[in-house]
Amino acid sequence: MSSILRSGRLLCRSEAASRGELLVSSGSQVELSRTAASVKQRVRLYFRPKTPTQYHAEGIKSAFALQRSRYPDAHCPVPVFLLFDAADVLTRSGTMFSDGGLNTTDPIFYSTAAELAAMPWRLIYHVGSFDSARDRSILHHRQAEVVIPHELDLEALKLIVCRSEAEKDTLLHLMGPNLSRQYHKRVVATGRLSLHERTHTFVDKAVLSSDAAVFRFSPDTKSPGPFDARFIIEGQNTVHETSHRILANRSLRVTFQPLSSYSITLLLDGHLAYAGSFVDTELVF
Repeated sequence: MSSILRSGRLLCRSEAASRGELLVSSGSQVELSRTAASVKQRVRLYFRPKTPTQYHAEGIKSAFALQRSRYPDAHCPVPVFLLFDAADVLTRSGTMFSDGGLNTTDPIFYSTAAELAAMPWRLIYHVGSFDSARDRSILHHRQAEVVIPHELDLEALKLIVCRSEAEKDTLLHLMGPNLSRQYHKRVVATGRLSLHERTHTFVDKAVLSSDAAVFRFSPDTKSPGPFDARFIIEGQNTVHETSHRILANRSLRVTFQPLSSYSITLLLDGHLAYAGSFVDTELVF
């Protein structure tokens, strides 16, 4: 995410791959294999959150949970939402949209105001459970998309929404001081928008002190592990690494020799779960 904000644009899958910038692919290879090239040449945005794709992919999942998943290679450990101004994006030259998911070899695109007005909005924004075997149209329409040729600048970006305060801290840390100053007013962590599923593991809160770090994991996770947790603590002249086998459904405290300042990284089964830094503001010089 920090690389996207630094570049000031979103690239389509094909363009990102050709430039060697497709660093992470969270989509199922089964679904991608039947997606038309014309779709991969467009930046893809959803009309709504909590799509079927997000349901299967969101959250840090243990190896055991991934093995049981319907799409074991569809994995988005730490999703961050970019919220764009809909009127701005939809009225741009070249913007098109669909009334359902575009993971197909024969996609149908729409582009006019009349077609937009005729979209099946009740089904696109359907909320709640349903029998997918009996009514697959809801499954299809929930994944309606807005597509833009090749790339999309970030001029219409309104909010950057993280799942928790810990993940917000992580994003700001990875962005660095200059980029975080540019975007910090737009980076938020809130559940009020109801964008995230929040059903699998994530770090909800991290509290750092001079000699310890306490991580509070989501207690409602359906996949608590066990995980291989790796902690990397980097002080001014020291690097300390420690590993633990953990169940990530409660708080975890990691202690170390006191440091006046340091950065810390937490990896769960190799996936970045938290990154942050500490400076002892009470230290008297």
